[in-house]
Amino acid sequence: MNIINFIRLLLKHKVLLIVLPILTSFITLFLTKNLPLKYSSHSIIYTGIGSDSSIELEKSFNLFKTNIAFDNLINIIKSRKTQEEVALRLLSENIVDTELKTKTKLEDVEEEISKVIPYNFLEAMKLRIKDGRKLQTHIDTLKNKIYSELKGIQSKDEINFINKLLSSDSKFYSIKAISKIRAYRINSSDLVKINYESSHPYICQKTLDILFILCEKKYKVIKESNSNDIVKYFNDQLKRSKEKLKSIEQELLKFNIQNNIINYYEQSKAVAIMKEDMTLDFFDKKGELRGATAKVTQLESKLKTVDLIKKKRKDIEKMKSTVVDLKIKLSFQEGIKDKPGVDNLKKVLKEKKSVLSESIVELFRLENTIEGVPIKKVLDKWLNQSMELENKKAKYDIVGARNIDYDKKFKKYAPAGANLKRIDREFNIAEQEYLEILHGLNLAKLKLQDSKIGY
Repeated sequence: MNIINFIRLLLKHKVLLIVLPILTSFITLFLTKNLPLKYSSHSIIYTGIGSDSSIELEKSFNLFKTNIAFDNLINIIKSRKTQEEVALRLLSENIVDTELKTKTKLEDVEEEISKVIPYNFLEAMKLRIKDGRKLQTHIDTLKNKIYSELKGIQSKDEINFINKLLSSDSKFYSIKAISKIRAYRINSSDLVKINYESSHPYICQKTLDILFILCEKKYKVIKESNSNDIVKYFNDQLKRSKEKLKSIEQELLKFNIQNNIINYYEQSKAVAIMKEDMTLDFFDKKGELRGATAKVTQLESKLKTVDLIKKKRKDIEKMKSTVVDLKIKLSFQEGIKDKPGVDNLKKVLKEKKSVLSESIVELFRLENTIEGVPIKKVLDKWLNQSMELENKKAKYDIVGARNIDYDKKFKKYAPAGANLKRIDREFNIAEQEYLEILHGLNLAKLKLQDSKIGY
């Protein structure tokens, strides 16, 4: 077919080609003239889920976790709980707006409200709104109060006008109407697009506004709830660990006070050194005491002859008197011719002189030591040695007492070291545990802060 034949064909059917489109248009217009108008609105949310908006320095990208996060957000938007809350908040705001005339062209909305809300309840709400207006109550406060009342009615029982409304075919406030909201992720970005269609432009826009605010709150609660639980856990553990650490510190302090410890390792070293020195000094003093005792004992054995000397001197004095008497007698008898009597006196006198001489020699021997030292000097030496002995005894007793004292300290420090090591070990473990929990708490707080800025 050439161009000429095609033009001839069009001219042949020109009436049909003109009338048919016009007729179709009129029929379509007639059939759709009573259909409600449809308004569409959309909102784009930047989530920051996949981007690097994090304060965690070592946070890495995880595709699986990112997809889960987007699914969570979209499921929150589509959940029945969210849809119910959107419907009730939209209804409460519309009641206030229509009563206070804060918005224009809400006739359809007001008509819908009067259909779905019982007359008595709606009138009671209007009175409260008027009273709140007189008291200059903020509009948002009034909306929240009405929402709370609607929510309270819904939760009383399963059969009430709120639940019936949500399950109805209401074009604004039913779950069927709200479920027309569509949400999806835009490609592989951090953006989520939400679409909604409604027969009223204000309802269409307001529904998305309410949904956006609710989603933001709910998603933040989900993101922060886990982090809050972790932070709470670490705070509880940190409190317990701190109390445990404080308890061990008190035990250590009490132990040091009871044992007079400032620095155990230095003090125990000093006690050990002093104990060794005191032991050596003790044995030295013991040896000196034994030597001094032996000297005094030796001198005392020499001084035992003092009584014997006294007796010997008395005997010598008697002998001297006898010799003198004999000499006197002999002098008187020198002129006497009786020779035997004189010879006898001379013989007795000679014997007495001999005994006296022997006694004097013996006395000399007794009054002097074997070394030829006079007893008087021995006595002086004995006095000096006795005083030295008492001095050494006193030193020995003092050193002995100090040695016993250091021995007690040494015995006290020996088990104290084991107990102190045990307490130190418990303290180190508790301190390390406290630091680890504190580190975990800081990480949990970083995670919580990251969840706050990630949406």
